[in-house]
Amino acid sequence: MARYFDPAIHRLIELIRSLIPGSRDVDLYWAYHNLSGALTLTLGETGRLDRLSGGLARSGDLESACDYMVRFAAAGIRAVCGPTVVPQPQG
Repeated sequence: MARYFDPAIHRLIELIRSLIPGSRDVDLYWAYHNLSGALTLTLGETGRLDRLSGGLARSGDLESACDYMVRFAAAGIRAVCGPTVVPQPQG
């Protein structure tokens, strides 16, 4: 797995770094790790989403899953890797 996928993942991380200058390495790797988990569950089509939503959302609806995943991942990556606001001392 490492032999074939790690180069692609490192390239993805570099692309994200180029879009969010100043990103910390640790944040980029955690963002990827969380994205990977979300993708694994989504692509697993377990049916859990179907049960939880009472059929409102279907785990097999990969077109909708893609739309949601892109928006979810983009917001999450920006939240984790974007500029950090450093709190100013009070007083």
